[in-house]
Amino acid sequence: MLNLIKKGWTQTSAPEKSATQDTVVSTFNLPESNPKRLSDKHYNHCCGSDTHQKQRGLDPDWIAANCYSVDIKEATELLGYPARSGGIIISGSNGQYQFRPDKPWSDKQGKKAAKYRTAFKDEYDALLPAHPSDPYFWHDKDALKARCWLIDGHPYIIITEGGFKAICACFHGLPTAALLGVEMGLTSAKADPQGKRYLVAALERLAKAGFGFILAFDTDLTTNLDVRKALHKLGSQLTKFNVPVYVLPSWDEQLGKGIDDYISMNGIEEFRQQLLAKAICFVNWQDEYEDGRPSIPEGYPTSWEQFPLAKWLVKRYENRLAWDVSLQEWRTYSTAIEGIWSIEPVEFVRQVILAELKANQSMYTITKDDKVREPRITDSLVRNIEALMRYELAVRTWDETEEFIPFTNGVLSRKTLLLMPHDPEHRLTWCLPYDYNPLALCDPILQWLKEMCFGDENLVQLLRAYLHGIVTGRTDWQKYLELVGPGGTGKSTYLRLAISLVGMRNVHTTTLKKLENERFETASIKDKRLVVITDSERYTGNVSILKALTGQDPLPYEVKFKQSHGGFTPTAMVLVAANEIIQSGDYTSGLERRRLSVPMTHRIETTQQKNLIEHRNGEICGEFAPYIPGLLNWVLGMKPDEATALIKNYQQRVPKLAQMKAQSLVETNPIADWLDHALVYRDGYRMAVGVAKRDKNLDSENWYCHVNQWLYANYAEYCQNTGAKAISVRRFVNLLSDLCVNQLKLDVTHGRDRYGAYFLGLKIRTDADLDPLLITGDHAPPASPPPFLGGQSPPKSSLGVTDVMDGVMDSVMAQTLTGDGCDGCDGLFQNSFKEKNQLHSSVTDVGLNKAINNGSLSSHPSHQIAQTIKGDELKAMRVPSQPSSQNHHGDGTNPSQKSQANNSAPRSYAQTQNGDGNEPIQPPKIDYSTYPHRNSNDIRAKEKRANKCSEGMLVCNNKEELTRFKNESGFSSNEIDWVFFNVLTPSQQQKFNEAASADQLNLLKPVIYQYNEVMKDIDHDLIRLGWSVEQAKEYLFQTYGVKSRRFLDDDQIIELWQYLKRQ
Repeated sequence: MLNLIKKGWTQTSAPEKSATQDTVVSTFNLPESNPKRLSDKHYNHCCGSDTHQKQRGLDPDWIAANCYSVDIKEATELLGYPARSGGIIISGSNGQYQFRPDKPWSDKQGKKAAKYRTAFKDEYDALLPAHPSDPYFWHDKDALKARCWLIDGHPYIIITEGGFKAICACFHGLPTAALLGVEMGLTSAKADPQGKRYLVAALERLAKAGFGFILAFDTDLTTNLDVRKALHKLGSQLTKFNVPVYVLPSWDEQLGKGIDDYISMNGIEEFRQQLLAKAICFVNWQDEYEDGRPSIPEGYPTSWEQFPLAKWLVKRYENRLAWDVSLQEWRTYSTAIEGIWSIEPVEFVRQVILAELKANQSMYTITKDDKVREPRITDSLVRNIEALMRYELAVRTWDETEEFIPFTNGVLSRKTLLLMPHDPEHRLTWCLPYDYNPLALCDPILQWLKEMCFGDENLVQLLRAYLHGIVTGRTDWQKYLELVGPGGTGKSTYLRLAISLVGMRNVHTTTLKKLENERFETASIKDKRLVVITDSERYTGNVSILKALTGQDPLPYEVKFKQSHGGFTPTAMVLVAANEIIQSGDYTSGLERRRLSVPMTHRIETTQQKNLIEHRNGEICGEFAPYIPGLLNWVLGMKPDEATALIKNYQQRVPKLAQMKAQSLVETNPIADWLDHALVYRDGYRMAVGVAKRDKNLDSENWYCHVNQWLYANYAEYCQNTGAKAISVRRFVNLLSDLCVNQLKLDVTHGRDRYGAYFLGLKIRTDADLDPLLITGDHAPPASPPPFLGGQSPPKSSLGVTDVMDGVMDSVMAQTLTGDGCDGCDGLFQNSFKEKNQLHSSVTDVGLNKAINNGSLSSHPSHQIAQTIKGDELKAMRVPSQPSSQNHHGDGTNPSQKSQANNSAPRSYAQTQNGDGNEPIQPPKIDYSTYPHRNSNDIRAKEKRANKCSEGMLVCNNKEELTRFKNESGFSSNEIDWVFFNVLTPSQQQKFNEAASADQLNLLKPVIYQYNEVMKDIDHDLIRLGWSVEQAKEYLFQTYGVKSRRFLDDDQIIELWQYLKRQ
């Protein structure tokens, strides 16, 4: 029949009947015309079965017999007035036709455009559809009656509005006449001089032939007062011919608006049993109409009250509306996206309620004596109905199925990879914005990924695994992916690929500062599949929200101007793109274990960069856009177990990321950076935590006391020298324990006893500890540290490496204090009495100690000093830097060199000599900027202190005075060495060496102090300074970690004594 339609089917008049046949309807001979046909577009509209495309699904034969296409010109000729669109002509066997324009238009602004049109000022009639094979369909009275629907044995013709409805019913064996409009079953009053209206010709002939009629208007009969009036008029006119008239009962509009929709959606048998078999006698319907009582269809509320109305709406929308109790929000099904539940404002639901009330308001309108009384629609009625619906449609917890991945064309089972239709019971709140296509590929994207990863297949698979987690919602991994690298390395392209996979509607983009600090930001993450964080390197604050987001912890759901009603568990994965690693104040393992840092270093030149993918106005653009479905197939091709193993064990599976993790740890955690350089692991080694007390001793080169004995003091020293901000000691202990045990997996324990807090397994690094760095090291550090620039002593160290110049003792204490005693003052400062009431001091400063013990200071470290003993005198001489041979005297000195040494006095390394070795003609200018002043960088302060030091050095005439100067002057060894080499003239250097050489034999003995005298001096100084007992205890505890003098060793007692004397 399709070929018949396309070739054209010519409509002709019915053949003349024989004298024996009873003619029911006269034939109307149409003028001869060209063959008429339906265009492909119009054929699909009439005969197609896709309801989404509003196709009618009618029989092709009946459509070919009654319909043909016309353009604008032909439509204008048939209508008698200008047409604005082509369309379909529906032409009956009696010659009556109706025009359906492709694009309806309105004759007056603001007036609804008519879907069907008829000829202007033409006598209209009912449209009788032509039978495709029986030209006598409407002419043979007996055959027509046999086809009709029977009620109590009487044949009935169905009367409806619209040609397509009549064609549909006729095809199913139910003779049906179509009115061109609900008012067009009667003639126009203008055509009659007396202004009366009569049945149109076709209906009048059928009525005179004795046929009954069933009035089958659309379902809006019960709600549209104008339609009810028109039906009343037509039915009343038909009854004047003494024929039975019935009216179809009302039905739910969801079952179809017209009889053709009802038959298409429910089947012809359902139409016969539920509508035709239950038709209402027009007399009964008329009594109800004249009494003003509305006819309420079955299933509709019995009264216009909030409770029955709410119950009726709940039944209508039970699969399309749901009240989410946890969020206190309405959700609607298939409103934004087909098959997906979306959050809608309460105003939208009230709008739906209002529209339903308006659509059914006339059903409850009472009409009597031409007076109309409509039920009222008020704001309180709408609000009360919406509130009642919440109780009926409430959902306590929104359990979204995790078995399926939603697409626009259905849901994909993760287990079977089979596509199935959408269902409201799935409770899905998200959808991938494209159709599932199992045959799609993504070769260009894979090639780009390999190029960005330098061909590292393990890294490519890791990135693939995280995309797999984004699509499948693997928040149980508790990982966020951090892409770190400079611009132009593909970070943004990877982000856009991830966004394209799940769709922009399912992504929330934010910054770390906004996420952590804005109260209502977390509400935007609800129902999202991906959170993208940019500009993270600019934020260094708290990251509690990020940890909750990546740790499957509940987040607050707060909307502005609304009362909060609880939180939600996020279902989104997190992607971070930054030029540097996230910096935050959280140093615990909570954030570090969630971090998965991937370096992006393959930079593309600006001239070669392309716009591979972008999102513009909600659409995906770029070279990679067509390959997104194929990218999804590649991602889903990875098994879930394999993806989990890659993410959980990425350091072993992708070796290059292990070093990245170590680097990120020390870059983001100052404690880790300090531990990496300053400590070594020693099983069972005990290290006190201590405190950080400022070292007030001017001789000390450290900011804090006991930096080589206490962990916290060493850490504070590191912070002081690196510009970091030290944390409190209590937090330091907790974070150090967490770092060692939870992050580095070291066998380190933390404890506390009566001596204070301590760690077992950690040791402060010294020069003798050549272990690799604890976190970033893969090899041992060099045995000798690199020399400092300028030949000067190194600056203060925070790494806890004992400085040889400060820590080596030339003399070891010969005995320790024993016994207990009381100082007779406050009982706090107690120490053991010596057997001979003596204290032995160990000189710890090698620079000056050499001058004292060896008799001189070398002129400069670059010059080798050879020493000989002649009698009891220690002499210094300069020797060449090249090695000298051993002479026969056995003293290791060349005789010629000895003579030279006797004639050469030590010189300053910075001085310039004339040719004969005398004093320089012009002394050089001293650069005081390099003076190692402890507290100031001011040149004048450095010069003043250096001159003061030189004055004190030059007044010393023997070893005892030099020792006293060293212990009591407050100048450090570095300062004394600097003054010796840079300020003193050669003659002054010689004088200093001579003073150091005096009484050489006695100088080699350790300094001995009288214990009782020292104790008396300490007691006197305490009284002089006015220190209370509590002050003394506090000082001892802060400085030495004890609260009694009896726990101090000899050197500490001497140090305390010297400190009090300087105050």
